Amino acid sequence: MILSDIFGSLWRRLKARWPWRRPGASVWGDEPPVILGTCRQCGAVVLQGWHRETAEGLLCRRCASSRDRSG
Repeated sequence: MILSDIFGSLWRRLKARWPWRRPGASVWGDEPPVILGTCRQCGAVVLQGWHRETAEGLLCRRCASSRDRSG
């Protein structure tokens, strides 16, 4: 048996046991996330529940947390 066959077989068995890799399993749960727009600071997509609204516009989670740290 060739070494690549052994590793290929092992990889397929390991991959099949990962519960989050089952086909048809949704990453988001029952419904997809709601897209609110884009971040005014970096341009990233802003998802509902992962954002902050300011007077100037929406901030993504990363920009909102960096703004909190800077003051």
